[in-house]
Amino acid sequence: MFALIKDVHIAKPGRYLSGEGVDLDLSEEKLIEAASTYDKNNHTAGTTLGHAVTGASPSWGWVDKLYMKGENLYCDLNVSEKLKDWMELALYNKRSPSFYLPNNKHNPTPGKLHLRHLALLGAEPPVIKGLEDIASFSEEQRLAYDNLVAFGYGLVTFSED
Repeated sequence: MFALIKDVHIAKPGRYLSGEGVDLDLSEEKLIEAASTYDKNNHTAGTTLGHAVTGASPSWGWVDKLYMKGENLYCDLNVSEKLKDWMELALYNKRSPSFYLPNNKHNPTPGKLHLRHLALLGAEPPVIKGLEDIASFSEEQRLAYDNLVAFGYGLVTFSED
């Protein structure tokens, strides 16, 4: 069973150094390009726990829709009920996009930045700091866990494969 989580802030413009050492200027224009070329019927970006993804890694959900709000990149997620529960407990309260670079041979939209997967992060810090909290959780849920869970951050991976 899956739950829809709307308006998940996943990226904002800036210059970032990925976990693999890739320097990427993630401009508003590149984010617009990623949003406009995302087609879940061509390639659906999976939702993972962390970035350590192998062929045997399960997807805990899927990016249903990718879109811009102002200069920022957002998505709607379909996630398993179990993952939604963990997110509500703030166990995975940060996230980090992984993109196919325009010249990657596996990129479903060659020549353009394309979302590969969205990693949900627990204790691992992200490269993109300051993303909005996930809106689908109530203020009471957030306040209940503020004293239990230290603020986590997510990591941005600009994948080569």
